[in-house]
Amino acid sequence: VNKIQSKLDEQNLYLPTTEFAQIFFLECEMGNLEEAKKCLQKIKELYPTFKIDTPKLIDYARLLLKYSNNDEAIAIIKNECQEVNSFSDADALLRSFRRFLNNIVQTGNIDLAKTVRDSVINHPDFSYLKEVIMEPVVKINLYKGDFENSLKEFENCVVNYNCSPCQNMFMKKLILADDRLKLQAVVDLASKVEGNSQVLHKLALAFLDLDRLQEATKIFQSLGRDINYRFLEEIAKGYVSENKITALENLLGVTSLLKKVFFNSFLARAYLKSNRPEDLLSELEARSNKKNRLFSITAFHELLKFPHLEDRVVELAKSYLNTSSFDLPLTVVWSHYFSSEQYEKAYEISKVTPIPVDKVDAVIFRRVQEGENIELGKRYVEFVSCRDYKDRVKERAYGMLLDLLVLKQMHDEAVNLVMDAKSKNVNLEKHYQSTLSTLKSSLERENKPVPFSLDVSNDS
Repeated sequence: VNKIQSKLDEQNLYLPTTEFAQIFFLECEMGNLEEAKKCLQKIKELYPTFKIDTPKLIDYARLLLKYSNNDEAIAIIKNECQEVNSFSDADALLRSFRRFLNNIVQTGNIDLAKTVRDSVINHPDFSYLKEVIMEPVVKINLYKGDFENSLKEFENCVVNYNCSPCQNMFMKKLILADDRLKLQAVVDLASKVEGNSQVLHKLALAFLDLDRLQEATKIFQSLGRDINYRFLEEIAKGYVSENKITALENLLGVTSLLKKVFFNSFLARAYLKSNRPEDLLSELEARSNKKNRLFSITAFHELLKFPHLEDRVVELAKSYLNTSSFDLPLTVVWSHYFSSEQYEKAYEISKVTPIPVDKVDAVIFRRVQEGENIELGKRYVEFVSCRDYKDRVKERAYGMLLDLLVLKQMHDEAVNLVMDAKSKNVNLEKHYQSTLSTLKSSLERENKPVPFSLDVSNDS
């Protein structure tokens, strides 16, 4: 870049503004302070009215901090960022400012943090960042263990700026220090901003994060019907994405209801994601009675993929049936066997209890369609057609196989299937008229007889 610019200088030529700006951004990203500084000076000299992206200027200020040029960094924030020009995405300003303030915290310099805070806190374009802006002073005091000044700054944030920064961190440090008085003060202050219920949720989570399950449980019990499941769902999602299974177990373990509400969505999936199928099965076994039952169709299907766990899963499914007449688990086992073409095992289960196939037929349909498994489709049609299932169940079975046969242009077999359905009073015309029309047209093109008629009054 310098060589190019030198050659341009010799000819009294200059890079266009956008290229200059891109070079400035690049130098900042690469950590080349001196080159970035020269580039910025050149832009100001040549193009004094050019607007530079504010997030990039904040990144430049962060680079100055990195090299301990604190006064210059503050000058950039005070002087260059008074007019905000953000040409990036909506969150670019937040990301840049957060990175800059994190560097402020790393310096441990309270006076520097206060100077930056005071220079931007009343800026109208930064109003939505006030909690982020107020964080460094509180956080530095917390890192130093100065809870007295941390509390004073926290109170200032609440009273004067209606925000409660570092709340979770503050709570945890006070819990570890066993400072109940200041902890209560933080709860009371934060409640003025967020409301008491929301703050108690956060306090309970702080206790949970520190493995203080008893205190967390008491708080959730005190909330009773005021438990915010949507808030806790977001927390649970975070634990799953970060693979924090112990934290998730702790969260869902504080009340029986929480575990029941979130088990299918989070805990079962988290166990499987962490390759802990035995723990998942043990959880299901421990909660198999009717009063506090946990169950997940997905979990059962996944557990049956582990041969060494199969016997335990089947026994658990039978236990559900025998103790509380809950037949869905055994139905899932049946669908696993049937869709994996272990027909003898599937038929043995169907002798134990009637199989509500409509609850699991999607598993079989998917296996038939994705694998173009005609034999499996035929077996399923045979299974439902000779049993006392609702008409729609039988229609779906025949229709699923008919779609596949016509797709594969197996027209003779498709005709045989249609005639078999007709002989058993299974009406395919209402929901599968389009497939039947395709079959009819194909037969006519092949000069073959069409042994069925279409009622055009039916919807396709």
